[in-house]
Amino acid sequence: MQERENEQTNDVIFDQLQQIKETMDLTQWKKVIIVYEPIWALNTGKLASADQTQEAAETIRNWLKENCGDDIARETRILFGGPVTETNAETLIKK
Repeated sequence: MQERENEQTNDVIFDQLQQIKETMDLTQWKKVIIVYEPIWALNTGKLASADQTQEAAETIRNWLKENCGDDIARETRILFGGPVTETNAETLIKK
């Protein structure tokens, strides 16, 4: 929650992606599935909104493009790892 309140979400995401990138060569990215759930939402009962999940996916995709290339950015699968409920499922699917 502190990272979100301090507007450090992207810093955390970028750091984690960089750590992944440093452990493998670019040819291995086609095997990667990125599952995103904000740390502030884990086991807190708080849900990330559809807009927040879309923003995070776009942030991840842009980082991949800038740091790994267009093909990897386009082909890497990004999934939302948070809870999907009857009230948020339709909106998440649309995003």
